[in-house]
Amino acid sequence: MGVATVLTFLVLAPEIAVGSKQKEYIVDLEAFLLRVDSTSVIFKDKGIREQWNEKKEYLRKHVRNCGTDSAFLELIQEAFPCLRSEHVDFVGTRTPFNRKVEYYSGLSFVPVKADRVMITNVPKSLSKKIKPWSIVLAIDGIVAHTYLEERAKYVWDQGGCFSSPQRALYFEYRLPLRGKRGSKHRLFVLSGGKKKKVTVRATKLAKGLPLTYNRPSGVLNYRDSFWCGELISTVGYMGFARIDESTGSRMKEAIDSCPDVKGWIIDLRGCGGTVYNHALQRVVERMDDPTWVWNGADSPGAIKRNRGNVLINEGDSDAFVRNPSAVLIDAGTSGAAERMACDLIHLRQARVFGTPSAGSAAMTTKWTFPSEIATVSFPVRSHLCEEGYGLEYNGIIPKDEDIVTAERDHARLGLNSGIVRAEEYLLSVLGMLEMIERAELLPGKIYHDEDEEDIFGDDEEECEEGPGNDQEETVDWEDDDWGEDEDDQDNNGTNEE
Repeated sequence: MGVATVLTFLVLAPEIAVGSKQKEYIVDLEAFLLRVDSTSVIFKDKGIREQWNEKKEYLRKHVRNCGTDSAFLELIQEAFPCLRSEHVDFVGTRTPFNRKVEYYSGLSFVPVKADRVMITNVPKSLSKKIKPWSIVLAIDGIVAHTYLEERAKYVWDQGGCFSSPQRALYFEYRLPLRGKRGSKHRLFVLSGGKKKKVTVRATKLAKGLPLTYNRPSGVLNYRDSFWCGELISTVGYMGFARIDESTGSRMKEAIDSCPDVKGWIIDLRGCGGTVYNHALQRVVERMDDPTWVWNGADSPGAIKRNRGNVLINEGDSDAFVRNPSAVLIDAGTSGAAERMACDLIHLRQARVFGTPSAGSAAMTTKWTFPSEIATVSFPVRSHLCEEGYGLEYNGIIPKDEDIVTAERDHARLGLNSGIVRAEEYLLSVLGMLEMIERAELLPGKIYHDEDEEDIFGDDEEECEEGPGNDQEETVDWEDDDWGEDEDDQDNNGTNEE
């Protein structure tokens, strides 16, 4: 226990009997607060110092009421959201305690063009009433896009386990309408050419993030964690759910299995992970060098020094870049995936498409309370981009012209707008775009015939009447023009964990 902590205790709690539980908790709390205050990466750029000072006074006031280990741990847990960091959390506790959990309906959204909201994931309980690619016009009487954007601002202001505003917004779309178990929301949905009222209940535990939709057909799926294959245009595709110890070997196997690939799409959307080592970086650097054999470890003497998070080779040639690369990111791209994206950009000159990444990439350490009641993980230092700014909070930001917003027409054709955009770029770089367009093989055209009957109906015409295209921000729930009322989920509020 540090001297400063002991002195703080003597000032704050002289009336508490020596050896009491309250004494232990106060000493632990002051040590925790001192540790947080000394962790500058938590506060950098976020503007949360004043709110944190208020939270400290709250914690000091309520720690005296803690009579059990569980009560103290639950109090410490209340401090985490104020820090707005995915790296601050318990990694071990001496006593079990009640962790706060949230529930959601199982629906998942993505923003699409014209400030609309599209449904990508539908649970079985709602599958008879809502179809994938339906448009959510309104939520609880408020235009859906406005509702989600404002809610994201609110939760960022209140605090949570996310490292940036874009990460907070990502959660509001991917795990929307979170709350207590059984809580309800009413949606106006455009589905199958009809506008419906649908009541949804929060019955599924809000954990895990639905990954990107419509991955290319025909690619190898390795346990829903890695996808790879060659697309019809001779562009290669690799998609990741998580970066871990096996990522390097899988990448090399994928590369070796596609010798005719002319360029690579590296899809890191929704991808996290904590392991990004030299061996994996070596694969990123030499991924299309046919003369290089990867043995699962660093080549002796290949990597000599570290500049931020970008490793520079001494006495070796620059990265072997034969085929162009395009990287797809969004606010689901976090941790090791952000570091990998940085290396793809700077070692392979990859072009970045999508939306800003999570801003959650920092080296971490473990810290234990003086009484050893628990161990907490803390960020130590943000990983750096080649430009010199920290990834933590900021993330990787694509250029304005490379921001990709989903398109409903792509989704209904089984395509993904980000993959379409990345493939178009690679083909243009390869000088093949004009040829592919003439052959009508470009994604988005491949299944389309101008004389073909429109199998999707007149959704867009009907939608012109809905609130998604109005200037009004609220909707009159009594308006009969909204059509039939699909009142409840089939599961009637039962738990679907």
